[in-house]
Amino acid sequence: MVFLMWSGAFLKHDGKVLLLRRSETRRYHPGKWSYIGGNIEIGETPIEACYREITEESGISRESVISLNLLYILIRQTGGELRQNYIYFGESLHDNVIDTDEGQLSWVNENELAQYDFSATYKAMIEHYMARNPADRNLYVGVSEIENDILNMTFTKCEDFG
Repeated sequence: MVFLMWSGAFLKHDGKVLLLRRSETRRYHPGKWSYIGGNIEIGETPIEACYREITEESGISRESVISLNLLYILIRQTGGELRQNYIYFGESLHDNVIDTDEGQLSWVNENELAQYDFSATYKAMIEHYMARNPADRNLYVGVSEIENDILNMTFTKCEDFG
């Protein structure tokens, strides 16, 4: 089994969310909308990878990102791969972005997120995110399963019981 780990963020600014429409040449989910993010490199924590990817893909510096919260961990097995995504939500102090070869960056209205063409796992997460209380900062783990060739994500709140 191959283990793949990614980290990234949905950044907000003035009621809009920064999305990336992935290039048609990308290996995973070409042409789909996504968060700003990518692979976690050896020796990196998910949060370090997230900040690095934000800067690389959007030009938004770590200092310009505030209140970055880990809200989702998505887990999916496909073929011989176990895929794990750490997904953060935060605020950007500005909406200035750079051109990227990863795809097309766009600031979109937050209340229209569900209308975008995300991969099945991200679509399920966005639907869960839009339904939750805006003050809810709990971490949810989403695990995928296939029923009748349809992806189903089950979300469970992950709490410290220390």
